[in-house]
Amino acid sequence: MFLAGITDFLFPDLIANAIEAIQAHDQEQVIYRIKIWIIIIAVGAVSTAVNTLMFGMISERVGHSLRTRFFKSLIYKDTAFYD
Repeated sequence: MFLAGITDFLFPDLIANAIEAIQAHDQEQVIYRIKIWIIIIAVGAVSTAVNTLMFGMISERVGHSLRTRFFKSLIYKDTAFYD
């Protein structure tokens, strides 16, 4: 989650560096900055996907646990409860 958030804050700096390199007419720096930008985007996308997957798995487990505990509590009630 931290890694996904950090990549969002790096975008303005990366864009500024790429624009500065374009203004300086330094093609090598432009290509370098764009490569770094693509790497940061890929890392952010992967970390966001992992984050989403983990939250999904955890929420499924919590939901399953709650349903199981609720069902067990209903099953083990006295018969007078159902009358």
